[in-house]
Amino acid sequence: MPETKTKGLPLRLDPAKLAGQGLDQIKPWANPPKGTHGHGIKMPIREWMATLFGGDIHVMVLEIEVGGLTQFEIINVGFDQFVYVLEGTMVLTEKDGEAHEFNTGDSLIMPKGFTGTREYRGDIFRELSVTEAKSFHEEVEGDIGVELPS
Repeated sequence: MPETKTKGLPLRLDPAKLAGQGLDQIKPWANPPKGTHGHGIKMPIREWMATLFGGDIHVMVLEIEVGGLTQFEIINVGFDQFVYVLEGTMVLTEKDGEAHEFNTGDSLIMPKGFTGTREYRGDIFRELSVTEAKSFHEEVEGDIGVELPS
């Protein structure tokens, strides 16, 4: 898990990375959710990310080349996540079918335990994401098997 040393000083988030510049590509992945929780996607997607801060919280920029419509199945997500939509559209649909659309400039909390779908629309989706680091890395790298850039 990457850790960012700030020596107790405030850290300004890199505006270039927030704009999608200088992100590292994540290896394509496609897998169904395992067991009682996880994220599942039926086809490989192209993703880029950059960790802006790694400590007790994990702050990152994630960009997805959507190419029209991409949908994940989410089962009992293992971490709380704050998301600020930097570019694009995301729709979270609860398991009962209620959909919530978020567009550029919107922010949201996807709570631990959320079950439903996460859908991206348009060409590109980019978010600023803040999670509790330990739970995030255990689920994304351990349970899902996504190789994150170091």
